[in-house]
Amino acid sequence: MKGIYIFATNDRDYKANGEAKKVLSQVKAFKKAGVEIEFLDIILDKKIDKLLYRLPFNGVYSNSFIEKCSTLSKNADFVFIRKNIFDNTYYKLLKAIKNANPSTKIIVEIPTYPYFQEWNRLIDKPLIWKEKRVLPKVAKNHLVDYYLVLTDDEEVFGIKTIKFDNCIDVDDYIPKLNLQKSDEVHLLGVALLANWHGYDRVIKGISDYYKEALNNTKVFFHIVGDGPEYSNLRSLVKQYNLENYVLFEGKQHGENLNDLFNICTIGVGSLGIHRKGLTNARSLKNREYCARGIPFIKAGGDAPFDNYEYCLSFADNDDPIDISKIVRWAEKIDFKKATNDMHDYAICNFDWCKYIKEILLKVEQ
Repeated sequence: MKGIYIFATNDRDYKANGEAKKVLSQVKAFKKAGVEIEFLDIILDKKIDKLLYRLPFNGVYSNSFIEKCSTLSKNADFVFIRKNIFDNTYYKLLKAIKNANPSTKIIVEIPTYPYFQEWNRLIDKPLIWKEKRVLPKVAKNHLVDYYLVLTDDEEVFGIKTIKFDNCIDVDDYIPKLNLQKSDEVHLLGVALLANWHGYDRVIKGISDYYKEALNNTKVFFHIVGDGPEYSNLRSLVKQYNLENYVLFEGKQHGENLNDLFNICTIGVGSLGIHRKGLTNARSLKNREYCARGIPFIKAGGDAPFDNYEYCLSFADNDDPIDISKIVRWAEKIDFKKATNDMHDYAICNFDWCKYIKEILLKVEQ
């Protein structure tokens, strides 16, 4: 079987780009399943790109890129597209592929749905306008065979869905060494920092924790990554005088990131998905923490972890996180057992190979 994988991104640093890592793990899983897969990426990392694809008659995919996809799709059984902006060039891309080979199945992954509520800045309004014009035309002309979604929706934007869980290549995640100190709790948050990660809740919680009379256990928060929320978090740390307890580690990967996992106690998942208007989210970060074997905290629903022994859930609101609760929970964990159990759980439930097989069955129908 032959396939094409199309990916457009705003970040060419694939080692530190969480989305890119997920995409490459999907490509690897297709190859493991015996698919001859062609990976085509387009990188829009310049400021001018971000402006241009918001303009009415510009878009994500160039004419030359569309032509290349059209040529390759003549011999492809399927084309898998990771969602970017559903603009006019996306419509042209779909039409070109179907014109080149009407039997080619087109599957488009929508990582977050619904998502219009996330585009709440004025600069995002042109994107909503573009998508609402294009999506009905895509459905009317049957240009997409399936949307791949994380929700239970049978149909999205007038197209049938394939349901999946957020997965990873578990082989890429080395189980952590438990080198943390017994009299300290080191929290670790790894993200492209955005307000829906809710790291401000942890910072405020640490501030409250150190105001308490009894706090024999020292608590530290290591923040790995950068992003739109970086400066806000920095300001918050300065406001609460927490420079000694909240540590900004910058972008990390490879051995440096492994070392941080080895010395840290608890992972920090998303704590603000309600800020995106969601109550449930199958967080990729939760699955990465699971594969690493580090117990973690979260807020909001994520079915495989809602009653999981090594996950501590908090209310999905803007209240400060109760750090004392985390400390008491951590004291009860057998970390060596947790690491082994969690890694095995990830292998059984979150490896991409399981879902790639389901996608290929749809292609063969």
